[in-house]
Amino acid sequence: MIPIESLECSHCPYVYPQVILTEAEEDMSHQEVVTALNDAFFRLERYMDGKLPAYEGFPFARYMLILFIKTRETANYNYVNCKLIGKYWWVIQQVIVDVQKGDYETYAADHNDDFNDAYGDLTIIAEDYVDEFMSFATEDEIAEETKKHSITDIFAHIKTSEDAKSRKKSGDLAGQPLKKFFKKIKDCSITQLEILNYVESLTEMKLSKLKLLATDFNVYFYPRKEEEEAKYSLEDIDAAIKDLQQRQKQIPYKEIPDFDKATKDEHGTIIHPVPTLKVLNIERLFFPFKFYCCYQFINLLESLIEKHEKTEMTQESVAPNPLRQNLSKLGFEQFKFGKLSLDEAYSVLMENDTPFQIAFLNEAGFIKNAEKAQANTKARLHKIIATALDCPERTVKGNLNVLNPVSKENRKRYTAHLHLPDVQKLLGK
Repeated sequence: MIPIESLECSHCPYVYPQVILTEAEEDMSHQEVVTALNDAFFRLERYMDGKLPAYEGFPFARYMLILFIKTRETANYNYVNCKLIGKYWWVIQQVIVDVQKGDYETYAADHNDDFNDAYGDLTIIAEDYVDEFMSFATEDEIAEETKKHSITDIFAHIKTSEDAKSRKKSGDLAGQPLKKFFKKIKDCSITQLEILNYVESLTEMKLSKLKLLATDFNVYFYPRKEEEEAKYSLEDIDAAIKDLQQRQKQIPYKEIPDFDKATKDEHGTIIHPVPTLKVLNIERLFFPFKFYCCYQFINLLESLIEKHEKTEMTQESVAPNPLRQNLSKLGFEQFKFGKLSLDEAYSVLMENDTPFQIAFLNEAGFIKNAEKAQANTKARLHKIIATALDCPERTVKGNLNVLNPVSKENRKRYTAHLHLPDVQKLLGK
């Protein structure tokens, strides 16, 4: 839809047909239209609050158009009626937000076609009738939107803000900003632009911080979703399923990993893909829109993480790996690694930690060769290997010591000896 007085869309070249009232609509008075809308919104809100057992549809979009036309008539165009249209705007926005958050008591609402049609109607009004609503904005509303703000506006609130802060204990402030941010996401009370700005400020778009933020939000979100699911009894579930069956609607299911049937290798590691198990989707059955904004945020973080991971992978593929460069200078390419190719040997080293690397290099004969060719003392050897692996010299010394069965080195702190079976298997020993 577009403003009634124009036949051309202000955003595109499309031409809309003019709104023509029926004879019955022409005969309606302004008050009759207002009464019909008020009663319709009242019934909708009572149904959402669980105080009305059933809901029948109402053509909200059509009646708003009629109201716009009637309000423009000379006899009805006044301050009170223009303010009334502004109030309808906020009522419509509230209903849309409540539906998106799932903030209503009637679980059957999600499966009521008339209710879903009403929500769709109100969404059309909010998206397509903006210009029409703005044309009825009163002087005080326009003044509030366009007034020039001053620093004195802030000074007026400083004392109140400081008093509120002083009442909080220091312990109460810990972690509050992030929790408040998460709550705003859950409540759908924050815009996508505000979310992105907050994420950029908090993480500096660093991959490690983005992953931590994603983990923190999962810890916040999923227990709350599980709490919501736990509110519904078996009787509620049976009633909802019967309702869907009676209306010949599809029962929502989801697939989850069935780890009991998963195949494992000789080390007990699960082999993917894992078989799945089909279970009832309680969320889609009772509150499919309640956590809509949470899933939007999860998708945003996943896309940002994926983007940065691809960037890092590209950079790694372009830039030489430091470990490979360091070992190459020490003659690593001259050694044999069982059935492993040179690239595979490098990959194994880069994928594992320092104790494993030392066990691997020692079993391959690399460390012994480095000691003969480039080091005349143990201390010198430890320094050479530490530089190559980018780790402390004491780490090299400790992990080499535990490879000697009679050494009294701390075997809890230095663990190269624990990797020997895997290393020897890789090298075909």
